[in-house]
Amino acid sequence: MKTMLVIALLSAPTLALFQPQEAAKPKYTIEEVMEKAHKEKLMKKVLSGDASQEEKLALLDLYLSLPENKPPKGDEKEWNRRATEVVVAAARVVAEREGSLKQLKKVANCTACHKAHKGK
Repeated sequence: MKTMLVIALLSAPTLALFQPQEAAKPKYTIEEVMEKAHKEKLMKKVLSGDASQEEKLALLDLYLSLPENKPPKGDEKEWNRRATEVVVAAARVVAEREGSLKQLKKVANCTACHKAHKGK
């Protein structure tokens, strides 16, 4: 009986690792990302090639929050696909990979994303 109690007590912390965890709250809301990245023209500055490394990192930090948020409307899997593409493209810009600015411009297609996912 003591052995069973010891096994149960020792295994409880390990089992907790496999329980579903509540998702972390995104650092930025979708609205904050759109405001800071697009309305304040950070994305435009990055695409022009005039952004500093810190500004490129700031854009990546903003975009990292997109897949952590749920879309106001539309298919969540499609939202995650689009958001992840933008994150990867922004990371490629930070890493100064060849063709990264062109890729970022292509995947950050505001009209297509807004049509599918923007709420009111």
